[in-house]
Amino acid sequence: MVKVSVIMPVYNAEKFLKDSVDSILNQTLTDLEFICADDGSSDNSLNILNEYAKKDSRVKVFSLDHQGGGNARNYALTKVTGEYLYIMDADDILDLNAFQEFYSISKSNNLDFLIFKAINYNVDEDNYYETNYYSMPVLSNAMKGKVFGFKDLGELLFHISVTPWSKFYNTQFIKKSGAKFRENSKFHDNQFFWDIIFQAERIYFLDEFYYTRTRHSESLTASGDEHHIDIIGVVNDIIALFIKHGQLDKYKNRLFNMKILWIIQRYNQIQEKFMGLFYKEMKKDFELNENASFADNLWSKNKYIYDSILISKDYKDFNLLYEYYKILINNKLTADEKILDTEIWFNSINETYQAHFFERIKSDLKNYKNNEISSENKLFYNTIINSDNFDEYMANHKYQMKIKLDSIIAQEEKLSQYIKENESENHELLTKLEELNLFTNKIYKEMALELSHISKNSDSNYPYLKKFKSNMKKQDFPISDLNNDFNKFKSLNILKDALISDLNNEIKNCHNTIENKNTLISDLNNEIKNCHNTIEDKNTSISDLNNEIKNCHNTIEDKNTSISDLNKQVKNLQNKINEENKSINNLEHENVKEDLSKLQAELKEYQITASKNEFMLLKLTSENKYLIKKNAELNKVNLELTKKNKKDSIFKR
Repeated sequence: MVKVSVIMPVYNAEKFLKDSVDSILNQTLTDLEFICADDGSSDNSLNILNEYAKKDSRVKVFSLDHQGGGNARNYALTKVTGEYLYIMDADDILDLNAFQEFYSISKSNNLDFLIFKAINYNVDEDNYYETNYYSMPVLSNAMKGKVFGFKDLGELLFHISVTPWSKFYNTQFIKKSGAKFRENSKFHDNQFFWDIIFQAERIYFLDEFYYTRTRHSESLTASGDEHHIDIIGVVNDIIALFIKHGQLDKYKNRLFNMKILWIIQRYNQIQEKFMGLFYKEMKKDFELNENASFADNLWSKNKYIYDSILISKDYKDFNLLYEYYKILINNKLTADEKILDTEIWFNSINETYQAHFFERIKSDLKNYKNNEISSENKLFYNTIINSDNFDEYMANHKYQMKIKLDSIIAQEEKLSQYIKENESENHELLTKLEELNLFTNKIYKEMALELSHISKNSDSNYPYLKKFKSNMKKQDFPISDLNNDFNKFKSLNILKDALISDLNNEIKNCHNTIENKNTLISDLNNEIKNCHNTIEDKNTSISDLNNEIKNCHNTIEDKNTSISDLNKQVKNLQNKINEENKSINNLEHENVKEDLSKLQAELKEYQITASKNEFMLLKLTSENKYLIKKNAELNKVNLELTKKNKKDSIFKR
């Protein structure tokens, strides 16, 4: 049995495949099998896999008909023989030391599976970035350094990435769980994750990045095609798994709201030509869930989406109603801007929709403080707030419109009367009015053109642009401000100057917006420059590190030289010892001990390790040589004494 089995479904991944395969085959843990299931690729992917299989016996390639990633993974699972299991995507990269560390941690803690983090790499923009979905900071803060199980998670359950490539599994646990990937579906990971998480008792979160997730326009999840509609069935399968494992009652509030968010997320990604079909499937599914149990568990904003789907007749109607939801969740807008956008949106839908959303809009408007609302938005605000119901609102609204209309009629009558009273100067007055209108129309066209240009380049001008366009529709200038109490020509000049001043102020605001935009671009350019400087600093740091490494190598060489010098010193000391040994033969026994003691101190001074036994042996050898010498001298003396005795004996005779 190998330590790790790796399975990789492959479909038309030739552009990224080699890097992905190399990141597996070059792992520091080499005891593995690599099961590649080609899902009917029409490019060169299968040939690339077969080339690897010829060179490396660990690679096993299976060629399948194209049925989807879930089918390919399920097939590969039947071929697994390893102690642990890893599931790799064919366009991503795994760190080369990953399996070594995963195996060690999983083995020592007897884990069902291990979770780790991933970083994103955008191929089209050539940049790396981190997301909470793959970094899982909430899970990290709660569970880092702990072994935990499903029962310990609670709401943390919804803060774990469902991706299989961010997990390292115990093979026996997976086989025992019976978990499978959803077949014939783009979103096949969800079913597998939610089936195993309920059964897991020993999980560990490793708070480090080991995986590079490649994001590119060719990705299946980035296509926005009709397969995005699969998410409706996927979410229902997830709810079925909660029911299967007896967890629906505990988590239904969060789960039902996640259903809305998961589905609408994919609806926002789908191409417009598939929106109609997606909407029909959403509505059909939501009508099946049209009951108090489901609706009562929805949060306020999700209830807007749910109700909007049910009451809309087609996707275009729903998109219109969905605009209000976007206004509510747009945290970049001020309260005043949200009220203005709400008024524009509310007046653009028919009375049926207005009646349905009236109470909710009234509830939302109550959250805004009076001092946050400008005078021009207070009419809509007060009309909504002070109306007890929609019928009363419509009555108040119509009353306000009637007052406005009466005011316009009165002003028109006032002007008509003024013209009649000044019939002799009527022609000149009309000429002045025509000139003024031509002038204002010219200015408005220039403004509209400039605002149109700005709006294409900056989303921040959107509320202002809508307000401007709304103002252009008003018909009460400049005639509405004429008064019999003013001289007609003076009034026209005052109105003209005031209008020109207002228009100049609006033009100035537009220029300020452009300047702000240019400032923003300048700031972005500075940020880019800072990034380049950071890169240069990092390159400098790398250069410094290389210099440090070089210095380390030089230091090592110096140390090796020092060691060589020390060895030479040791050798010289040994020679000195040998010379001293020769001189010991001519010393008295007491001097020998003293000299040997000095030599021992000298050896310690040069940090030469000499064992006690070797020293004693040297000492005994030296003493033995001394005794042999003395014995020889005594024998010589004895011989001479013997000869002398013989001579003395002869002389005596």
